[in-house]
Amino acid sequence: MTGRILTGLIMLPVIILILTGCWVNDGDMAEEPVAVAVEVAEIKVDAGPAGRQFAGLVVPYRQAKLAFSVPGRIEAIKVSENSDVHSGQVLLSLAKEDYVRQVSLAQAQLEVSLAQLARAKTGAREAEILAAQANLLEVKALVKQRQQELDELQKMPEDLASGEMMQKASMALEVVLAREQAAQAAVDALAAGPTLEELAILQAQVKVAEAALAVAKGKLAETDLVAPWSGRILKIMATQGEVLGVGVPTVVLGEVDRVRVVINNPSGVRYRRGDQAFIPFAGLTGEVHSIGGVYDAGTHTQAVELIFANPDNRLIPGSVVMVEITKPAEVPLVTIPVSAVVRRGKGAHVFVVEGQFAFMREVRLGELTGDRFVVHSGLAEGERIVTAGAGYLSHGDRVRIVGGDSR
Repeated sequence: MTGRILTGLIMLPVIILILTGCWVNDGDMAEEPVAVAVEVAEIKVDAGPAGRQFAGLVVPYRQAKLAFSVPGRIEAIKVSENSDVHSGQVLLSLAKEDYVRQVSLAQAQLEVSLAQLARAKTGAREAEILAAQANLLEVKALVKQRQQELDELQKMPEDLASGEMMQKASMALEVVLAREQAAQAAVDALAAGPTLEELAILQAQVKVAEAALAVAKGKLAETDLVAPWSGRILKIMATQGEVLGVGVPTVVLGEVDRVRVVINNPSGVRYRRGDQAFIPFAGLTGEVHSIGGVYDAGTHTQAVELIFANPDNRLIPGSVVMVEITKPAEVPLVTIPVSAVVRRGKGAHVFVVEGQFAFMREVRLGELTGDRFVVHSGLAEGERIVTAGAGYLSHGDRVRIVGGDSR
């Protein structure tokens, strides 16, 4: 009896649980959502990079590799490296003998062409006309003589004048008649002068000769390599007596009255064309000339070029100098890394962290500098945004901060 009572007491709680519906199945157990691991950063306002210093490389404002446009042997090198030259100054010269000879031949050919044209325009000389007329009279006399010989043979009896003799006399007459026609044509041509077509040919020959002379003189002039602008000889790449082909670089000329200084500007630091710069040791003031060199993802920098006047050649190309950019502070800017931006729908969004949750918010982006966007609206100083892991989030997800600003 006692055992039955104990068994009933043990089963009573189980029966109560079943009756009250307090038994919980595995599928009905509530699971807490898993937090997404992210890195965050606090939004800070950049008030402008006034007074920052950078190491910069000095390079010529412009430079060029100069070469001869004609082949030849270097006869003279008239400058030295690091020497200053002026525009038009002869730097190197090639041997000129062959080119002088070409000019002389072209000049002679032009003189011949001009003489032939002048002779055609003025007409034949009197002596030439008289000689042609005398030749015509002489040929006419031969024609008369050959005609008389043939007439006499024709009057002779057949037994005295053979057929062969008659044939030879006829051929002799035909030859002198042809000569008479040629002599008469020569007299007529001398009297009439050249035709328009003949004059046109002679004039064309003169133009061709003039062009050939101009080319020869141009090649002779090209045997001197001259400075296209004033500057400094940075390097000489040829030697005395060396034979060069067309276009082989021989000299590097740089303009150093002005120089460019190239700095590596950290991403997110914004400068504009015209911002002032200063080189303390040289006491030189310049300005930002161009921005937008190739972004270096390894160093997170972008090349910026500054321009400085270089009186007394204080800045030497190839040297490294410290540059201070002294631009005034700009309107405060908010910038965020590219990794924080997610593109969903039409706009750009970021995830703002509030407590243990991340909420998606639309932002209006500006220009991209390096790996950071300027944000024109949507974020405020002090807010924290997800900078790594945003692509795995949805609006309102729980997050677990594993890096960045974990406050």
